[in-house]
Amino acid sequence: MSEAPTWEKRRPGRPRDPEFAEKREAILAAAAALMARHGYDGMSLGDLAEALKVSKPTLYHYVGGKEQLFAEIVERSQRATIDFIKGVAEAGGTGAAKLRRILVGYMQIVNSDFGTSLTFIGPAVLGPETLAAIQTRAQEANALILRVFEEGAADGTLAIEEPAITLQTLFGALNWTRNWYRPGGRLSLREVAERQADILLAGVKGPAA
Repeated sequence: MSEAPTWEKRRPGRPRDPEFAEKREAILAAAAALMARHGYDGMSLGDLAEALKVSKPTLYHYVGGKEQLFAEIVERSQRATIDFIKGVAEAGGTGAAKLRRILVGYMQIVNSDFGTSLTFIGPAVLGPETLAAIQTRAQEANALILRVFEEGAADGTLAIEEPAITLQTLFGALNWTRNWYRPGGRLSLREVAERQADILLAGVKGPAA
């Protein structure tokens, strides 16, 4: 395990220094953890400085502000999610098998500290450029999922009459997991994700229905 960075020095690091990058990473990780627990509006830079045991002026040397922090956290989360979905979409298997892998993996992503940012629906204080960038990446991810829907329709493993509604229903349910899942229960996060994927893909109707 790497040691926590030493913050207070006579001269703060410069942007090109490896130590500067290390400290920015520590700030991003701490900010993501606080946002995961308290939401975007519930996290302040004062809270972040206290969690890192640094002064606010020191913090401002490494980050431009709360919106910049959120923008970078959500960009990393979205890029990682897009890469994951693309990897599944480009691999072998039926459309249904790919969709199941995406659902299971995505649920685990949104329950990580960084991934929680994916469930925040455009905080009102964010600027238009930040919101537009978030929306563009979301559309990129959606396009990959819709392509999997089409593959499933072509190979007969998926029957989706309303792709847009289906996409929002499936991933809206997974995003909501953040509101009720708690670690340490009878099932692990992976096991809960597996159960969710089964329910979402198979439905809840019994034979008599």
